Amino acid sequence: MARAAAALLSLALSAPLSAQTVQEITEEGLGYPPPLPVESLTPVDGFRTWASLEARFLELSLAAEHVARHEVGDSLFERDIFVYTVGNGAEPPPGEARPSAFILGGAHAREWASPEVVAELLEWFALEAPGDPLGAYLLDALHLVIVPVSNPDGFVKTQNHPVQTVFGGSTGWGGRDGRMRRKNLRNATETLDPPDNYREGVDLNRNFPVGWRSVSQTLITYGGTEAGSEPETQAVHAAEEFLEGTQLRLFLDFHSFGQFYYVVQTGDGMDTATGEAYEAMRDAAGGETGIVYTRSNWLVPSMSIGASDEYFATEYGAMAYTPEIRPSGGTNPFILPDAQVDAARREMRAATLAGLYYAAGPAWLQHIEFRDTTESAWEDAPAVHVETRETGAQPGERLRNVTASEAMLPGRVYTGRLRFNKPMRGAEGGALLPGFEAEEPALSLGAFAPAETAWRTSHYAGDTLEVRWEIPGGAMGPPEITLSVYTADGVGRPLDGDPAAAARWDGADGWAEWTREADEWSTLAFEGVPLVAPSEVWVLW
Repeated sequence: MARAAAALLSLALSAPLSAQTVQEITEEGLGYPPPLPVESLTPVDGFRTWASLEARFLELSLAAEHVARHEVGDSLFERDIFVYTVGNGAEPPPGEARPSAFILGGAHAREWASPEVVAELLEWFALEAPGDPLGAYLLDALHLVIVPVSNPDGFVKTQNHPVQTVFGGSTGWGGRDGRMRRKNLRNATETLDPPDNYREGVDLNRNFPVGWRSVSQTLITYGGTEAGSEPETQAVHAAEEFLEGTQLRLFLDFHSFGQFYYVVQTGDGMDTATGEAYEAMRDAAGGETGIVYTRSNWLVPSMSIGASDEYFATEYGAMAYTPEIRPSGGTNPFILPDAQVDAARREMRAATLAGLYYAAGPAWLQHIEFRDTTESAWEDAPAVHVETRETGAQPGERLRNVTASEAMLPGRVYTGRLRFNKPMRGAEGGALLPGFEAEEPALSLGAFAPAETAWRTSHYAGDTLEVRWEIPGGAMGPPEITLSVYTADGVGRPLDGDPAAAARWDGADGWAEWTREADEWSTLAFEGVPLVAPSEVWVLW
C-alpha cells in the first residue's frame, strides 16, 4: 500500500468508530464487478485462490529441475510458508560471488495482484525461461530467492470474504477487515464474527528492523511488539539463508496500490545504480502495455518505517524497491479489476526481467575472431585473429589470451564475430525487451566502417555480432589498426569498455570500474614484430 496513504488512513481510523458493521462491496460502488477468487492451476482472467497458487508453485517445483521448494516457516494459523530458489547453479567467475535477487509477495493481504505477479514470474522462469534468449542467460547468471505469499492467513481471509468489509462502504475504500484486511491475523479470527477484531493484526511491512517503531496497536500500520515479532516475518528472514554464498543486488517487494515504485535511496553510490535499474524496469513495463510507472524516492534512514525494502537495502547493499502495481486511480486502487490482471502480470514480468538483466552486470566484449572470407564462407575460412578475455583470479581482473594473430591485408574481405558475455539483442537482432530500441552499434576498423552487420547466436541468442569489412586494395596505413566497438546492451546501458579493469558490484557503493566508453583492444599485428600499445586497444593490422 502507498505509505503516505497508509499514514492518512492511520490517523483517520485510530479513533474509536461508532459502527462495526460488515458492509458489502458492490459493482455499483467499484465501477466494475468485485473480483472473486478462482480455483485454477493456470492463469485466469482474474485472481486464483491461495490454495490454487500453492498447488501451482508445488507443481512448478516438481516439473522444473532449476526450481526448488523449501519450507521456511508457518503463519500464526499454521499455514506453511515456502521459498523457491531458481537458477542453474552455474559457478561464478573465480573470486566472485554469484549475483542474486530476492523477490517478495503477498505481505498485505488485500493486495491480490502481488501474489499473481510473483506467480507469473515463477511460472515464466519454470516453463519459459530455458528456451528464451533472455531467460537462459538469467538462469545461468543469477540466483533467485522468491517468497510468493508471506501473509497467507490474511490473504485467505480476504479471499473468504471477497465482497465484505468492515467499514469502507460499497467501494471498500478505507475498510479494515474482510476483503480489505491489510495485516496478519495476530489476535484476530479467520471470520468476520465478531467484527470488532478488525483492529487487530500486525502490518508485516512495518515489522522489519530498519526504522521499526512502536505505535498504537489500533493503527493500520501497527508493526508489532518488536521488529521480527511475527512468524511470517521470521519466515522471510529464514529465506535469507538461501542467499548464502551469493551477492544480493536486487530486492523487490510487490504491493498493489498506485502504479509507481518506491525507490530506496541511501545517499551513497548505490543510488546511481538504483536509479538506472528503475529506469530499465519502467521502460520495459511501458513497452509491454503502455502503462508508465513513476517513482517515489524513499530516503533511508531518515524516512525509515520498518519496511522490507529498507532492510534489504541497508543490510545487503542491494538495489531495493517496492513496486506498487496498477491501478493509479479509481474508487478503490487496492482492488484491481479482473480485466486488468493479465496486463499487470505481463508488465511486471517485463519490468522484473529488465531489473534482473541490469543487476546481472554490464555487458562486455568477451571474444573476437576474424576470418579471411574473401573466397570462402565463415565455416571454411582461415582464422586471422582470435583473442579472448578471461576473468582473472582477482576481482576485477581480466586476462587476454591470443590464440591466432596474422596480418590483415588490403584488398581482402574479413568477417569478424564479436561475442559478448550476455545476450544483447532478441530474435533476429530485434530488441531484447519491450520498451527498448535495437540500436545499431558504432564500429570501426581503423578508418574503415563495416560493410554489413548481423546479430547471431553463440552461447546465448543475440550475444554475437557478425561484422564484414571490405579493405580497399590500395589502402595504406600504419602497421596497426584498431577495432573500436561502442554499443548498448538489452536495456540501453553502455558496455564496460575497459578490458583491464572489469566492472564489479561494490555493495552500497554500486558499480565500480564500469568504463562506459568504446571498447578498444590491442594485440600484435605482425608475427615477430614487437609492439608496445595500451591494453585497451585491439590492434589487428
